[in-house]
Formats: sequence, C-alpha cells, structure tokens
Amino acid sequence: MKKLRSILPIILIILFELALGIVLLIKPTEFTELVLRVFGIVLLALGAFYIIRFIVMKIKKEDASIIPVIIGVVALGIGIFCTFWPGVLMEAFTKTISVIYGFMLIISGIFKINLFIDSKRAGLADSTISLLSAIFSLVIGVGIIILAFINPIDVAKTYLIISGISLILSAAFDTVAVIFAVKTKKKIEQIANAEN
Repeated sequence: MKKLRSILPIILIILFELALGIVLLIKPTEFTELVLRVFGIVLLALGAFYIIRFIVMKIKKEDASIIPVIIGVVALGIGIFCTFWPGVLMEAFTKTISVIYGFMLIISGIFKINLFIDSKRAGLADSTISLLSAIFSLVIGVGIIILAFINPIDVAKTYLIISGISLILSAAFDTVAVIFAVKTKKKIEQIANAEN
C-alpha cells in the first residue's frame, strides 16, 4: 500500500492525460468551449460577488477600496466573453495555448531523460522505454510549437486533436516509464541492502 501511495500522483496524472486526450480527440472544440463556458460562469459569479460586496460596504458606510470593483468589472467582462463567445476566445488564444502545451511536453521530456539516466545508473537494460518516451515528448512538444506558427486552416481544432493524440501517447509512454521506474527503485534498494 505504501508503494502504491508513492506513485499514486503519477498514476492520477497518467489517468488525467489519458482521459483528457480521449476527450480532446473525440470532441476537441466542444470540450474546450465547455471549459471556457464554465470558466466564464465562475468569473461572472466572482465579478458579481466583488461588485455586490463593494455596494454593501458603501451602503453600510464602511471604507471600501475601488480595487474590488475594478476586479469585479474585469471579471464580469471576461466572464461574459467566455460564457457567450468561447469559440472566438479559443481561436484568439490557440497559438498561446499550443506553445504553452508544447513547452510542458518539452519539460516532461527533460524529466524523462533524467529517469532514463537513473535507470541506466541502476543497470536496467529495459530503460530504453524511458528514452523513447523522452524523445517522443520532446519531438511532439517542439512539433506543436512549430505548428502553432504555421497556422493551418482549422487552427483550434487541429491543435486540440494533436494535443489529444499526444496526451494519449504520452500517457501510454508514462505508464511504461512508471513501471520501469518502480523496477529501478526496487533494484536500487536491493543493491543498497546488499551493500549493507
């Protein structure tokens, strides 16, 4: 149970990658618009809260800063935009989102290279899967960043589908990498115990 708890966050990340990848592959535009609408509703509620709170404080003749009103108005404006026109917002920020996602994959690839190095140090012959996973993450990450600037016809949908596919493949590679990481940890523990 202790070993499961130590890798539970990784397992949850893999499941999240897999679920998000499948949803982005099947319904990329609809899912992203839903996320934006929910975000918009949260911003609408937040904006209303700040404005109402300011009004209540003024009615009670309490000192009230204008800052919450500004935050409230900005939140309401962005909330209205996200709730009623998520497609426009999605098109506008697709490149930025893609570049951020690409960098996340590159960082993931760097961490996987570290896992490969640790596996090699432990003498595991099967550590090649960690290297393949790292290379995959790095190539897809760089590819997504490059595609963000090529601007295909249906930009948003294309990026979301590519993101979905890469998340599914990344989850598969990560699953195998976790299996090998657990084996690496066991081997390191065996070596440490044998030396004691």
